[in-house]
Amino acid sequence: MLSLELLGNFRLAQNEQEEILLSSKKARALLCFLALSHRHRVSREKLASLLWHDRFDEQARHSLRQCVLSVRKAIEGAGDNILISDGDDLFLSTDVIHTDVAEFERLVGSGDEKDLEAAVGIYRGDLLDGFQTRSEGFDDWLALERARLRALAVEAHWCLAESFATAKRFEDAIRIGQRLLEIDIAHEAGHRLLMQLYQKTGRQAAALHQFQLCEDSLSRHLDVEPSPETRELFEAIRLGETPDFEPFAGGRLPGAAPIARPKFSRKQFTVAAAVLLLAILISGAATWVWLGRESVEPVDLTRMRFPLPVKPSIAVLPFHNVSGDEADDIFIDSITEEINSALSIVSEMFVISHTTAQTYNGKAISTRQVAEELGVRYILDGSVQHVGNQVRIRVQLVDAVAGYVVWADSFDRELGDVFALQDDITLRVVTALQVKITEGEQDRITLIHGTKDLAAWIKVGEALRHLRRLTRYDLARASELYSQALDLDPGYAKAWAGLAWAHLLNVRFGWARANHESILIAAESAKTALELDPERPLTHSLLGTIELMRGNHDQAVTLAEKAVALNPSGADVAAILGWILSYSGNYERSIFMIRSAMRLSPYYADWYRWVLGRSYRLAGQVKNAIGVLGRSPDDTPQSLAPDVELATAYSQIGDLAEARKSVERVLEIDPDFSARAWTTMPPYFSQVIADKDLLLLRRAGFPE
Repeated sequence: MLSLELLGNFRLAQNEQEEILLSSKKARALLCFLALSHRHRVSREKLASLLWHDRFDEQARHSLRQCVLSVRKAIEGAGDNILISDGDDLFLSTDVIHTDVAEFERLVGSGDEKDLEAAVGIYRGDLLDGFQTRSEGFDDWLALERARLRALAVEAHWCLAESFATAKRFEDAIRIGQRLLEIDIAHEAGHRLLMQLYQKTGRQAAALHQFQLCEDSLSRHLDVEPSPETRELFEAIRLGETPDFEPFAGGRLPGAAPIARPKFSRKQFTVAAAVLLLAILISGAATWVWLGRESVEPVDLTRMRFPLPVKPSIAVLPFHNVSGDEADDIFIDSITEEINSALSIVSEMFVISHTTAQTYNGKAISTRQVAEELGVRYILDGSVQHVGNQVRIRVQLVDAVAGYVVWADSFDRELGDVFALQDDITLRVVTALQVKITEGEQDRITLIHGTKDLAAWIKVGEALRHLRRLTRYDLARASELYSQALDLDPGYAKAWAGLAWAHLLNVRFGWARANHESILIAAESAKTALELDPERPLTHSLLGTIELMRGNHDQAVTLAEKAVALNPSGADVAAILGWILSYSGNYERSIFMIRSAMRLSPYYADWYRWVLGRSYRLAGQVKNAIGVLGRSPDDTPQSLAPDVELATAYSQIGDLAEARKSVERVLEIDPDFSARAWTTMPPYFSQVIADKDLLLLRRAGFPE
């Protein structure tokens, strides 16, 4: 039998005595993750992504194989049936390996006083205390698991302290209460319990000092003051009164029962711990703040498609059209996109792109499923009802991990007030999540709309839909709509930028009447957009793209990087930087940026895919390129770019039969396609590479 200690320092031992050393951090991380997966099988793909997210797929899988071999070699004396492979999955046999985490959770779940006393003895510290792998996926998961187990430990200490106090074992209750505050110094109910116990045992000075510690810790850690209940207790003690100890007062969680009476069920304890975890991670306030919140079904962390980011992560779902009038769809879509864009500006948040969130439009789907599929903690959902000049918006913010509605509200406004309402909702979300934002970020949130003309705003929303499809017809229609928006509001920066993009994309795909003229119009439009809104991230991406078209690669990268700095959660700005890097020779970083954009937008725009395929190909990973480029969503409006890149990749490995299938599809979309034009605009950083791509396109069968 092996014993695995994870609470506090990592320790692996055989027969509880003979310690087994694992020198590799990743090996310890692997055992920890599998141990907490509760015998669930975990795919090798997930483990490789979790522990080696910064490596390519094959490299990550190779590193995982080496790691598994090192673990098996270290524990070979204990038997072969511990770390088990089942096809492409791995899991730990709990029949052979015993973990302190499993024992801790079992004891806490029973609710029996003796079991709770044993549980608090097992909790020697945080999960892998002080451990860090510098692998973002694992470290994010570890932070969440630490918080979950810490919440269970806080609740166990609290219940045990109250149980001792009820039995008049005051010194034992004080000892456990002090340990509780070592885990969570800002636990106000714990401070209040100690104040009562000190006063009850004749230590008035200690009780008054405990209030000072409480006041200081709440101010320092949560930026709040003690509750009226705590202040009343302090005043009573200061006046020499001895308040009767009231068991389970001032901090019990919903569903909890007194120790040594009806026992906690496992389900009750899980609910209680989830509520406490919510309080610790989001507001940090005492648990009483969350009493009465509406509950929802929490996520299953083992089913999360992606590891949770360390930053507060959120998806803004498309609001429901309650009016039933399809004419309102664009208006409602624009509302959610603006809220999403405003949240993306905040550097301390991880925000799923609007493109991905839009895939849930019209689907009856639970917040739990959305959170599991997108790998986020929070979901913002709502509905819009538009009648005449009135708009009613209902909105709720859900913590899908803890299973609670953080806040919900309803707003009735006139149509002209919709921009102010969007700002209000955005700032309420940021406030509810206790996210620190700079003064500049707050200003940018309120200025993001750029127009007071509702009709112009709606036209820009419709134009963006067309722009993203990257077909000749859609680019022409987008250009018309942006021009119409500018007729309504010539000072609308987003419309000027959109018009510039339409001209540039026509140049890129060879549909412009004159490249030089279109680039000049795009540059002038972009200049106007920048003057109207200097801090708009996508305008800097636009400027970078213009410089790329002019052959100024270094300047293009610098401008695109500024866009990413202005919008850390912006999927499009990250992807545009990746695209520019693919023409500037930095293929490895291009791949990293595109994959980052895909994480921010799991249901990403199709052009992300062909840029990733292009970068893989140019980096020499042609197999990966073909794998990416060959997956074409059936419902995506057909753009020729993926097939151009796919034909180039097949040509590079000499499979001309497959290459010509892609060529046929491209020429069906655009009979005038020119291989030379494709490799000329935008310019490559190296003419040698451009000439090589031109040769590959010719070999595939494209006309020059």
